[in-house]
Amino acid sequence: PHKVKTLIERKKAINKEQFETQYYALQLYYGNYTAAKRLLQGFEEKYPTWETELVFETPNYKVRVGRFKNLKIANQKLEKIRQEYPSAFLLEPNNL
Repeated sequence: PHKVKTLIERKKAINKEQFETQYYALQLYYGNYTAAKRLLQGFEEKYPTWETELVFETPNYKVRVGRFKNLKIANQKLEKIRQEYPSAFLLEPNNL
């Protein structure tokens, strides 16, 4: 019984870690640092409750927003955001 309990606890920990790291996000921009930082600050002012992230992947800075578990919700948010950020696109969990 003790081994089974230990196994169940390990499985819960793995599931929790996967849940926290597997999400959809929206990428608003990639390019130089100055423009990325300016766009990020403007977005944060308009959408203060959204999670935001500035990522550097040589040679570009990327502005990513949101953490959505549900693909349908992520796509709804993308449609809304594209009105203001037309080049925004959806990032699948494995492409983050």
